[in-house]
Amino acid sequence: EFKDLMDARWKTRTEACSSSVIKQTTTEIKETFKFPRFNLTWCPVYKAASSNVIAHFCPAYYDDSLCRDKSRNGAEIFRKAQFKSSSTRTKDWFIVVREPFERLLSMYRDKFQTLAPAYIGKAITILTKYRHIDGNATSGAEKQKLFKDALQKATYIVEGKKGFSINPNSPAENPPYPTFEEFIKEFLGGWSDVHFSPSSQYCGVCRDTSDNPFFILKTNNLDCEFNTMVNFLNQTDLAGVYTEYWATNRKIVKTPTEFYQYYSTLTKEQISSIKQYYTSDCEIFGWDCQQTMTDILDFKKNNPDFVLEYTLTSFKAWYAIG
Repeated sequence: EFKDLMDARWKTRTEACSSSVIKQTTTEIKETFKFPRFNLTWCPVYKAASSNVIAHFCPAYYDDSLCRDKSRNGAEIFRKAQFKSSSTRTKDWFIVVREPFERLLSMYRDKFQTLAPAYIGKAITILTKYRHIDGNATSGAEKQKLFKDALQKATYIVEGKKGFSINPNSPAENPPYPTFEEFIKEFLGGWSDVHFSPSSQYCGVCRDTSDNPFFILKTNNLDCEFNTMVNFLNQTDLAGVYTEYWATNRKIVKTPTEFYQYYSTLTKEQISSIKQYYTSDCEIFGWDCQQTMTDILDFKKNNPDFVLEYTLTSFKAWYAIG
């Protein structure tokens, strides 16, 4: 059954890659991690259960305390261990992919709505470009200061510091981070980031590997598929280890209703542009992105008065709950 599933996904990939239009949008492998103990290579797609994959490999190379430390960046640890390989790979190779619309929303919530420290600077840039501020703060520098102060206040609030609260009358503080629509405007404006760039642009998925197909796993059933894969390869030492400590994708990031609520804040043109951006991923990995777009537009039509409420969630709290 597992082999049949992998064969079906490989067939979908092969048919999509036969199109010159699709093939020209894909690239060579930009990064892989080769694990010599298992003779297995992984091409990471970030925001597609990469933490979950790291959770399985970590205890094979590191002690218990490190594998339980969620404050560490697993990919950086693996790079320093020289598992990184730019082009070569072992006989068995796998990739984990995620539905594109879901992955994009996950990136937004993970990096912006949680006030992730590494993305504060980008948040200020987006707010300065797209958030209208009435009054005297008209220059770019003045707007940047307003948004920087608002983000600092929000950080204090989620850290539990006393004496700080959101001003309901301040455009800079409602919310103090980019809205999903502001984020999407920057995304569609040409911004590139490894956490949402198409999977097909990182893993050379259309390379000629007919003599050695790779495993295509999907996040919506990853625990089962990963464990089935390692059993299929007789690598049972990798099954079911430390996922409760590292994997933030084990729990669903959103409910279906929340998913549509976020995307309903966008225009039909923006939603269509997102689908176009992910055309290669939709075709190669068999995601029905047209149906996703249709479902979002149906939600918008059936909920014309819906207004998304933005809340504060700390970066640490986000990772504590998954």
